[in-house]
Amino acid sequence: MHPVGRWVIIRPMKRAVFSLCVAVILLAGCAALRGGQRVASLSGSPPSEAMYQYMLGRMALAGGDPQKALRHYEEALKLDPQSSFLYAEVASLWLRMGKPRRAIEACREALVRDPENLYARKLLAGVLSATGRRREAIEEYKKVLEGDPEDVKTYIVLSSLYVEEKDYQEAVRVLNRLLERDPTSVMGLYYLARVYCEMGQYDRGLQYYKKVLELNPDLESALMDMAVLYELKGKFQEAIELYRKILRQHPLNFRARERLGQLLIRENRLQEALKEFRFLKELDAENLRVRTKIGLILYQQGKYGEAVDEFRFVLGVRPESHRVRLYLGMALLDDGKAQEALSELQKIPPEAKVYPEAIKYIAYILQKQGKVAEAKEVVKEAIAKRPDDPELSYVLALLLEEQGRIHEAVSILEGLIKKGEERPDFLFRLGVLYDKMGDKERSLQMMRRVIEIDPRHADALNWLGYSYAEQGVNLDEAEELIKRALEVRPDDGYIIDSLGWVYYQKGLYEKALKYLKKAHELVPKDPIITEHLGDVHQKLGHRGEAVRLYRRALELGPKEDRRRIILEKLKRLTGEEGRADNLRRD
Repeated sequence: MHPVGRWVIIRPMKRAVFSLCVAVILLAGCAALRGGQRVASLSGSPPSEAMYQYMLGRMALAGGDPQKALRHYEEALKLDPQSSFLYAEVASLWLRMGKPRRAIEACREALVRDPENLYARKLLAGVLSATGRRREAIEEYKKVLEGDPEDVKTYIVLSSLYVEEKDYQEAVRVLNRLLERDPTSVMGLYYLARVYCEMGQYDRGLQYYKKVLELNPDLESALMDMAVLYELKGKFQEAIELYRKILRQHPLNFRARERLGQLLIRENRLQEALKEFRFLKELDAENLRVRTKIGLILYQQGKYGEAVDEFRFVLGVRPESHRVRLYLGMALLDDGKAQEALSELQKIPPEAKVYPEAIKYIAYILQKQGKVAEAKEVVKEAIAKRPDDPELSYVLALLLEEQGRIHEAVSILEGLIKKGEERPDFLFRLGVLYDKMGDKERSLQMMRRVIEIDPRHADALNWLGYSYAEQGVNLDEAEELIKRALEVRPDDGYIIDSLGWVYYQKGLYEKALKYLKKAHELVPKDPIITEHLGDVHQKLGHRGEAVRLYRRALELGPKEDRRRIILEKLKRLTGEEGRADNLRRD
């Protein structure tokens, strides 16, 4: 999955625990500020002097001097040592000063003097939670609810702490207690939805989100969570619609717009995605993640110069971003600026995660420049710097394949797999190499293994399906495999061609024509796709169109074995052997 996972919902839940704990502490502090009933709890002799010291402390705190406030509070305690309220106020002050251990001690002193002091108990529970002592915090929050069963926020904090402890059933029980008291509690329903999502019960979570939105149709957080949940369930169109609804109500919701853009990229709706990310760029032109995403979209659209500008901006702010430098090198290369690309790629250090990928492009550029020996040396030097990196050995295998040294490339990949590196890309490449060696059965075995590991590996699905189609065997399975590949890459001309060829082999020529025409529109300069389209026209009796397409296929420079086959097809259709033979590959 585009990059979407459970953490998208889970992570805010974890933040919620801390935020709510802090909220409880702050609310307790606000209660202290009201002071009327609190001051009445001062006891001892003489209370007026203790009250005076306490008020001096509050004035010092208001003036930004917590140390002076603490001295006055301590003086007040000397005068009224049994005041639970004063100990709670001292605890609050210790917390403000960043002394949680002292705050806990003061809270406990307050509760020794008055176990019913809910302010002190909430404060203690909040500090325990914030310092990672969740089990102790849970026990204190349970006592808070015994004293005040109407305290909604405490139900929420307590359930969130149970989630942190992975005690999901107890979290559900706490929230159900809240909902028994108030079935229309939006907070109760909302957090119950989140707990069910934490448990992986997405359908049940979705039901509760819908109840929340019945009560509050515009609750932004619930709409966001539902949209993410749709992503997790693979309902991408529903997620897109929900993000658009959120943005109509909250056009500055950065996260919603960013996720919408990501989904549109996943759906290959690049122009729509670009519009969303450019809006984000208007909101925050310095956001490097957004600028990088814009660069990648432009790169995918073939707008290499514009992509280069975005990547250069990012690197101007963060030159250590090696991945963006890799993107820059790729864009420069595709923009026809191989030497500039080489210069950028060579700046990526061996410790960078993208170093193997950079080496692959460096070797490719050097090879295209006719510097084959230098390319090989670059890869070998990289392997010497990172001898345990299988990616670099894989790059060497690719380079050897390009040089036609198939057996050496096979030996490297087989060695990697024997070491336990059964990665889909390694296995797929080995399958391709077996095919080049003429070992069709081992090639197909590799492709089946790739699909076992990665059922959505579009290239392996297409390879296996097309191989069956070429042989005229297992055509129903071939159709199913290729359709699975199209679910991953719906606009891939080569995969569409494979499906058309399956229908051709089944004798469904009209259906084959539909797909082969679309494939040719997407990849007009591929000789095999062009030949396939000629074949189906020939079967449908469109002799002139078939001849035109066969001649076009020859102009596109097919491999020699395909060239001879196409010439033979032309000869049968036209009888003009000489004219066909005069067509030469560029």
